[in-house]
Amino acid sequence: MRGGRRRAAEPPGNRDLGFARHSPGDPEDWRERFVEAYDQEFREWIAAASEGTAGGPSTWDGYAATLVADAALRAVSSGGLEPVNMIPKPTL
Repeated sequence: MRGGRRRAAEPPGNRDLGFARHSPGDPEDWRERFVEAYDQEFREWIAAASEGTAGGPSTWDGYAATLVADAALRAVSSGGLEPVNMIPKPTL
């Protein structure tokens, strides 16, 4: 799926415990849950690259992700919502 976003399916048996979720069958780390999504992403990238159209995250995407991660860390410390303050997107 090019140019779109997918939401990873929730593993069966999750229970909402407030801030965190827990399932007795949760994998030990992210690899088991996301391996197929990463494999699919690589297959799509290779197919696009063979057509000369491979894309991917931009510098703007990296900037936005960094600001979101920073706000998330502030929220952990403050216990509240933290703003994500972005400059207007320049022509890159």
